[in-house]
Amino acid sequence: MKKLIFLLMVLVMVVGCSDEETATQPTGLEQVYAINQSQMGAGMATEMLGSIMGFAELAPAVTRDDPYQSLTYDGEAWTWVLEYSDENGSFSMNMWLQYLDATGMPVPDPDNAVSLSFLIDYSGDLNFTEGDTEYIADWVYESAAEVDGLNTMVLTVDWTGSQDYSIAWTSPSSNGNIDYAMTWATGDAGLIVPLDGGCPDGSIHFTYAPYEMDMIFDGSDTASWELYWNDEELVASGTEALDCISD
Repeated sequence: MKKLIFLLMVLVMVVGCSDEETATQPTGLEQVYAINQSQMGAGMATEMLGSIMGFAELAPAVTRDDPYQSLTYDGEAWTWVLEYSDENGSFSMNMWLQYLDATGMPVPDPDNAVSLSFLIDYSGDLNFTEGDTEYIADWVYESAAEVDGLNTMVLTVDWTGSQDYSIAWTSPSSNGNIDYAMTWATGDAGLIVPLDGGCPDGSIHFTYAPYEMDMIFDGSDTASWELYWNDEELVASGTEALDCISD
């Protein structure tokens, strides 16, 4: 999740570099911002895959005393809470993680599990000044996944989520705001993730009207994405390196 915060901060900086005197996008995104969101969405997808691979092998753990986070297991599921605030803003994360065995009963770790589920709610706000520009931003991120195939050679991942983001900036020479809502979901077959050194197959579809993005995993160590406007005009494309070994 720290990477997500970093990516959001990068977006703040990009918006702050706008040369427009006034830029207001209350119901949509200008193309340059839409492209930025595609890159961020692709990064979130690879981050999600990395998290799932970790949870498929180990239960979560807080490895040191940390006043900002807590981890508990209640006999049904893990609950992980992370909260932090300072003079520039705050963020909080609540994650629910459950492992199930072949009989559908909860177990505390993946050793005897055949599936896992997790839900993440994440929110934050930023309020700070860079140079002569003041920024105010807030976001809400929600993510859910169902993963089958633990302790086999292939995982099947169904992932959905949403993110609402807004930023406003004010300076002596410019002011403006951007608001957007993004949703995503894996394709009908989910993502097929080999555990023998292979790379994922499948797709994730992102929507943030009037833009849509498809991220394609083809079994290689590079995922590709394409951004469309009004579901037909190709606006941009790119790739995202994956931490896997292709056949």
